[in-house]
Amino acid sequence: MQFAYTEELRRYMEETGKRSIVVEVAQSDGDFEVTELHIHFTSEKQAELFQKRQGFHRFGTELGEVLLPNYRLQYAETITFGLKKRLFWKTLTQTGISF
Repeated sequence: MQFAYTEELRRYMEETGKRSIVVEVAQSDGDFEVTELHIHFTSEKQAELFQKRQGFHRFGTELGEVLLPNYRLQYAETITFGLKKRLFWKTLTQTGISF
């Protein structure tokens, strides 16, 4: 498995010093079952907790690390992370991970 970053995300990570990306599986408890991926930056301390307490798998990358959940997901050969800007906030995107 390989990890890639869009140029925009690469610049953002270098400017802010953020190095750890975590992919979490989020599920709703409502009338309709909704499952989606929540992708965000995390601190080194939080990354250690994700690994120790929740069994996340850590992968080193050229810009830092990626943490993937211990959950049955399908992974492409290359997973690409990107940055999407929406009005006043930024969100991380991905291609290559599916349920």
